[in-house]
Amino acid sequence: MRFALIEEYAKNAEPMPVVLDDILVNFDPERAKAACKVIINLSDRFQIIFLTCHPETEVMFKSVAPKGKKDAVTAISVVQLGSSAAGDRLTIVEPA
Repeated sequence: MRFALIEEYAKNAEPMPVVLDDILVNFDPERAKAACKVIINLSDRFQIIFLTCHPETEVMFKSVAPKGKKDAVTAISVVQLGSSAAGDRLTIVEPA
């Protein structure tokens, strides 16, 4: 239902990033994998920002991603934001 609303909204307005906060937590494994596939397909048309505290969710996304999209599934751990590797991908701007 949410994805249909996103698609319909984008028909009449500028597409916006889609932020999903841990929406798979109450899904059984089969439905979670199916939802990951739909989210990956949605990423063809929208920027997807998926927030989770479950490392297995990242593994699930990568397991269902088609071969050409496996590299497009990128995860940044908040725990690792202080590392030099994360510094290459993300700039943190502190309030003045």
